[in-house]
Amino acid sequence: MKKKSNNLKFVVCNHEENFVDPRTVQSYFKKLTNQMGIESASFHTLRHTFATRAIEVGMDIKSVSEILGHADVSITLKKYVHSLTEHKRSQMQKIDTLWSNNRQIFSQN
Repeated sequence: MKKKSNNLKFVVCNHEENFVDPRTVQSYFKKLTNQMGIESASFHTLRHTFATRAIEVGMDIKSVSEILGHADVSITLKKYVHSLTEHKRSQMQKIDTLWSNNRQIFSQN
């Protein structure tokens, strides 16, 4: 039996390992999202969501940037990662906690 090598450079192939036109994939994606009741979804939406959620859960910016194929992390930060209100609030809570702890120390003196 001859071992089958997979040297294909295509991102998306069909079950016969043939190239699938990006418009076909996009059409299928749109059909699926419509069936799920998701409006205005696109591959860019998935990309944006991935980057934002990866940063939210603590993935470092450099890794996210490399996964997205950006030359510089500033591109990732400017284009895809938007700090959400809850995240900002939790970050400010850290400062509030520090301030509260210091206030207790100084009030004891």
